[in-house]
Amino acid sequence: MAGSSGDKREVHTLPRVVDRGFMAVSTHRYKSAVWLLLGSLGVAGAHSAGCSPKFHSCYETRTCPKATPEAGAAGDVSDGTSGAGSTSGGAGRPSDGGTTMQQQEAGAAGENSGGVSGQSSGGASGHSSGGAPADPCAGKICDSPPSNDCESSTKFRAYDRQGSCSAGVCSYASQQISCTCQQGACTTDPCVSVTCASAPAQKCKDASTLTQYASSGTCNGGSCSYVASDSPCAFGCANGACKADPCLSMTCTTQKAAICKDATTKTTFAATGSCSAGTCNYPSTDVSCGGSNLGCSGAGVCGVCKSDSSCGASCGACPTAARRCKDLGSTSKCVECLVDTDCSPGVCEWSVNSCRPPLNGCNTLTQIGPTVTAVGASGTMPAATRGTFAAGTYVLTGTQRFGTAEAPPEGQTLMVAVNGSQVTLNSYENLGDMQLRWTGIFYTNSVPPVFTYTCGAPSSDFQLNDPMPVDYTVVNGTTFWLLYPTDPGSGVKYIFTKQ
Repeated sequence: MAGSSGDKREVHTLPRVVDRGFMAVSTHRYKSAVWLLLGSLGVAGAHSAGCSPKFHSCYETRTCPKATPEAGAAGDVSDGTSGAGSTSGGAGRPSDGGTTMQQQEAGAAGENSGGVSGQSSGGASGHSSGGAPADPCAGKICDSPPSNDCESSTKFRAYDRQGSCSAGVCSYASQQISCTCQQGACTTDPCVSVTCASAPAQKCKDASTLTQYASSGTCNGGSCSYVASDSPCAFGCANGACKADPCLSMTCTTQKAAICKDATTKTTFAATGSCSAGTCNYPSTDVSCGGSNLGCSGAGVCGVCKSDSSCGASCGACPTAARRCKDLGSTSKCVECLVDTDCSPGVCEWSVNSCRPPLNGCNTLTQIGPTVTAVGASGTMPAATRGTFAAGTYVLTGTQRFGTAEAPPEGQTLMVAVNGSQVTLNSYENLGDMQLRWTGIFYTNSVPPVFTYTCGAPSSDFQLNDPMPVDYTVVNGTTFWLLYPTDPGSGVKYIFTKQ
């Protein structure tokens, strides 16, 4: 430790429990010894005064530090007890082997009844009832050291005015100074042999400010003081140091997916971003989907807007009167209906996508299979081989055209009922521009079998009870064909599959 020979710079630990009886006896003995020593030194002091430079003691200038009942100082005797803790060095005196003088938040030892070292309701670590803070030293001020005092008639203990905090507890460095010590003060200048070169540890003043101390300080009354300076911490302060920039360990190379800024604009992001306060930010670019009937949907994809909520040239929501969006390939438009359920209880005319009243009578079937487009077939239409129908519900799964015959795309549901040689067919037929419901009967015992319509809606499209040139081939228990001949070798074959 820096300083003149014989001076010791030490720090001491406050005892937790005080032996009040021992303290009382030790205090009496110590005071008696001091007065005897002072008496024997009186003559020598008088002679030396004439030969030494004039020095005014703190008692003459009324600047001696007032003794306070803080940790480390022997308390006044009251009812045979002492107000301070005891160590092996004597009543209320720290031993020469100590290194740190620590104080609880309440300050002096022995302030609580029973002689126990003083503690605040927060405890030694300064924890509040709400739980321990992340840094128990953040905001803690260590400026209440123990009082300077005589350890003996030739040794004076002086504590630095600023302390250091660890785990919420303040500690104070001290100097043991050789001097003539009377009534808690040196009779000579105690700073002559003191070098102030052990500044307190830096600390967090608050969550965003770091406090540091000058490496050299100034001495006053044997105690060192150091100039403090505050510095802002850009990323916060914790455990006596500014936090590092959280972006130092981050690489912003995970590109964000494109998004729709609005119905007609998509936003894309750069492949590489920059970090700020631990968060990656990527430069963005807005791109108009451009043109009529184009909009943004899904994960930032520009394309033809063809949903009910975004349809037509303006990509707006379809109105109530035309609430469905019809996909026309490169464009779209709002229409009244796309399927019969859009018109319930009516039906949808696909050619104009408008609703019309329901088909009354015949049956209540609806389309449950796909819409099938007819394909051209080579050769002539196959001859009917007939067979035995199996009752059940069938859907149209294929259409073949032979020769010059034509057939529009359609979807059809067919229910087959068998009663001996009478086979009843109930059908719902969706031809796109119109929908039909009809009932027809095969009399399979005729050669060729006779087929007639017994019901049809709308009725203007059917010739009821007139025999029709319709034949059939039962392929197996799950498939049959209906054969509609036109010219010789020409016709249409409808393939039905059981559900």
